[in-house]
Amino acid sequence: MSQHALLRSLVSNCLKANALPLLAATICTLAIVAAGQIAGFPVHLKIYSDRLLMIAIPVLFCIVAGASFWVLFRDRPKRPTAYLWQKLTGDWLLRERLMRGTPIFIVFPVFFGAFTSYKYAIGKIVPYYFDPYARAIDRFVHGQDAWMLLAPVLGYRSTIFLDFVYILWFVVMCAMLGFVSFVLADQRLRTQYLVAFVLCWMFIGVVAATLLSSVGPCFYMHFYGDDAFAYITEYLQSVNVSHPITALTAQNMLLSSLPNAVPGLGVGISAAPSMHVSIAALNAILLSRFGKLAGVVGWVYCGIILVGSVHLGWHYALDGYLAIAMTFGIWKLAAILAEVPWFQRLHTSSAVP
Repeated sequence: MSQHALLRSLVSNCLKANALPLLAATICTLAIVAAGQIAGFPVHLKIYSDRLLMIAIPVLFCIVAGASFWVLFRDRPKRPTAYLWQKLTGDWLLRERLMRGTPIFIVFPVFFGAFTSYKYAIGKIVPYYFDPYARAIDRFVHGQDAWMLLAPVLGYRSTIFLDFVYILWFVVMCAMLGFVSFVLADQRLRTQYLVAFVLCWMFIGVVAATLLSSVGPCFYMHFYGDDAFAYITEYLQSVNVSHPITALTAQNMLLSSLPNAVPGLGVGISAAPSMHVSIAALNAILLSRFGKLAGVVGWVYCGIILVGSVHLGWHYALDGYLAIAMTFGIWKLAAILAEVPWFQRLHTSSAVP
């Protein structure tokens, strides 16, 4: 096969492998752009593009380096360099995987830029109103505020641990997205995850977040003039004296960003449902496909994120419960979309061994 024919084949397989996820991301991005035109808020598509594309490089490097060290340790070849080169160019199909995964890290950041622009405008589109209802539901379900239910078993060390894990959520999300985009060989499962990933952000982070416009316990006083959750801030500040709590810094940053005319990286206030919990649940669902142990790890991590979201004042427990329920529904919807005959043919023709 000539170099030209080979390149054409790689590009064709790349487009086929990513057709449905890229279509979903494009439609959702255009929908937010249209909403911006109608509602009169700015949409900035480049907020994440440079950053997430640069993240893809170290993520991919770590994956390849880890796999390389593992096979060299396991197989102990006499000629390590030649053996590793054969793995990279032959068995692992590195070139094909690079071609297949790169479009995701080009297009998805554009969608993230649209999402952040919308999130920044939620409070203007639908003024925040749902927090008192979320608190009432939490108290009805748990008999009291969910934070108070956790307080007896979570001390300072637990707070520091939860704060650390919660702030790493973005790194875990990018690592999982990199694994699925570049490494996962099951094309149908890959498509289902990537489509579900986009739809979670759209249906949960945009549609549901607008219908349930809320700010979370940490901002309750600022937006409602009620100190019902002042005890959470006071507790976190007491821990912050001896160990910096990133959640407090992030919450102050979000409040200080409100007067800005345009959205920026990581800004925007929206509580219900929780996107942190949703993406953690989506990852747990995927990991469950790789065995019981992987599934347990995934769901334990999801549980930690859920507990952290309440304990650090970001969310009501209801936000996490809704997110998990909706994520399961979206996963099923993504499976149905992946079963559309035309996309099934693409799965078969673009599969990477």
